[in-house]
Amino acid sequence: MREDTYAIGAGDPASYYQEGAQSYPGFPPSGTGDHSRKNYAGYVDFALAPIEALQLDVAGRVEHYTDFGDAEIGKITARYDFSPQWAVRGTISTGFRAPTLAEEFFTAVNVSPTNATVQLPADSAAANYLGLTNLKPEISTSYSVGLVAHPLEDLSATVDAYSITIGDRIAASSELYGLGGTPLAPSIVNPAIALAGVTLDPTVTQYGVTAFLNDVSTLTQGVDATVNYPTDFGDRGLVNWTLAGNFNETTITHIAPPPAPVLLASSTATFFSFGSEFGYTHSLPNWKIGLTGDWSLDEYGVTVRETYYGPSHQYQSPNGGGENVPANQASVILTDLELRYNVTDQLQFAFGGNNIFDIKPDVLGAAPATCGAGVVIIPGGSCTAGPNKASGQVLTNSNGSVYQGLAGTAFDPNGGYYYGRISYNF
Repeated sequence: MREDTYAIGAGDPASYYQEGAQSYPGFPPSGTGDHSRKNYAGYVDFALAPIEALQLDVAGRVEHYTDFGDAEIGKITARYDFSPQWAVRGTISTGFRAPTLAEEFFTAVNVSPTNATVQLPADSAAANYLGLTNLKPEISTSYSVGLVAHPLEDLSATVDAYSITIGDRIAASSELYGLGGTPLAPSIVNPAIALAGVTLDPTVTQYGVTAFLNDVSTLTQGVDATVNYPTDFGDRGLVNWTLAGNFNETTITHIAPPPAPVLLASSTATFFSFGSEFGYTHSLPNWKIGLTGDWSLDEYGVTVRETYYGPSHQYQSPNGGGENVPANQASVILTDLELRYNVTDQLQFAFGGNNIFDIKPDVLGAAPATCGAGVVIIPGGSCTAGPNKASGQVLTNSNGSVYQGLAGTAFDPNGGYYYGRISYNF
């Protein structure tokens, strides 16, 4: 049994007086609340070997949440060893993820000198006014089948293919505008903002609302492979080699249509923009490959890791203007290095770094006139800059606001990370 609680308290009155403080107004009393839920769960797990070569694991779990009801999930795993060198394995499982209380009830107002965005609580009268329903759990079904091999005495390898469907994924919606943006639906946005108890600065030239919702279902399919092999160099030490790779592709199988009240207010409205849709399927690399060498000799040790990330592609819509500008990241190879010295059996000194050559994401300049090679264009996408035709990342005529931010990456965008470590084992 578990109980979760989540609360938002009012800020100082000066923080939300009239239109509030710059960038992030404080929470007004109308946006506060205490929320909680209880969760009861039980599970059973059977592991058995009906014959010596076959191992089975069967598990089931039942949960009850006081806010959205019941969930039942299960898993069946099997492994069959043909010999000490070869085995096959597979798994079928279902799962779910309950919406967090923060996803259900978080509210905020983000503002700039000319812009305001109201985050509506997903489970609220304001969101319900737009036709949105309370959040449901995400659900999943996964299948995997693989091969385990020891073809040589010291060589081990695994290859697993998998398929994962996730339904009713919870995502932040695209913005629906009451003024100055696309899609525009003031007849429904303005009452929703009022129901949320939010007062906006009357001088803003663009404002809108967003909320968490069960927006999309996806299918991810891929292959994982690993190979491990030690190399003994005698009095020059031992190196353990590990090669690991993954290839996967994600497709969108369903997008929730806008609710009827939103479509009545704007026939072009969507809560899942072209940029968001493209990001789900292309923002993460399809390929990731890593090679690790771990050398040890007496009290010394060195680990070197090379990791390859394939290219990724995204689109961004500057200033909510409806245009989609490419934001891509080329493939990269990152190097990690760690040096260790064991002073005693208990005491170890180490220093090293992740991404030691300080590789950072590609810097985005002006939007290109054409998309160029390797960029996938989906109908509705654009490769031209917006109306401001910025010559770089910053609009000189809009208070220096960011025109096109850096693309998201699968690796740390801050570049190199360097460290020293002292370990003592009691």
